[in-house]
Amino acid sequence: EDLRGVSNAAYVELIEKLVFGKFQHGAPVPFDLNRHAILHGADSSYDKKETSLKLIVILEFLIDRLRFVALKSTKVYHQFDCPYIRSRPILSCIQLDSVAVARASGLRPCSFCLDNIQKNEKRAKRRT
Repeated sequence: EDLRGVSNAAYVELIEKLVFGKFQHGAPVPFDLNRHAILHGADSSYDKKETSLKLIVILEFLIDRLRFVALKSTKVYHQFDCPYIRSRPILSCIQLDSVAVARASGLRPCSFCLDNIQKNEKRAKRRT
């Protein structure tokens, strides 16, 4: 299925339901990467190659999709891997679909991230 038109919030919601979703002891585990089932001992079969590959694919997918965030308390947006953002709780961040969305929301780029953002914009223009 083509998911390019789906917003980042939908991706985050999906991952939250799958990975952080609830489970009941004795019931089938809803997803083999369910954090609660693993930590509470309900799923002990997570140490398989397939499960590790699923996790790698999910993380790579999220990193690719969730490129920009802003702290709820500021008017500045950052790349998801910005050192300033890494030290902040993820729940204090707003996920942004693109630089265009960030700018349209009245946000300005982090000075640390600005150089990378400009390089990526130039690279994207060359592709078109």
